[in-house]
Amino acid sequence: MRAAQAEQNWRYRDLVIAGYFRVFWAGLCPACSGASARLQLGERYKFGGKSPATGFDCSGLTWFSHKENGIHIPRQSFEQFNYGRPILKKDLKAGDLVFFETYRQGASHVGIYKGAGEFIHAPNRNKQVQIQVLSNSYYRKRYLGARRYW
Repeated sequence: MRAAQAEQNWRYRDLVIAGYFRVFWAGLCPACSGASARLQLGERYKFGGKSPATGFDCSGLTWFSHKENGIHIPRQSFEQFNYGRPILKKDLKAGDLVFFETYRQGASHVGIYKGAGEFIHAPNRNKQVQIQVLSNSYYRKRYLGARRYW
């Protein structure tokens, strides 16, 4: 029990320090999904990966980060795009998912919006989980939209 409590305290402290902890109605903490993703910065990319132990692909990172905060979403990017509530770019909030058309038609890449025009994602096998700006020319041209699950 002590180990579990220590882990919980560490995660809470990290969320507070990161500036993402907020109290939300119904006990959900959507912004905490972004904080959970932020904790994975530097983790390796692994196609089909969905945990720190295996590494992450883009939708595995978004799935894991939401699951860690009690929000259940589909596993693959195209399913996540079809399932969530559409959000205008101007209305993005921390924890929203942002989608891109990269290597195939439709939502083939996804990240978690963290605020200030930035998102966290697992880009590809040559890179680790990282922060990127939405205004980056590559992602700006391929932006499909955003979805909210809370």
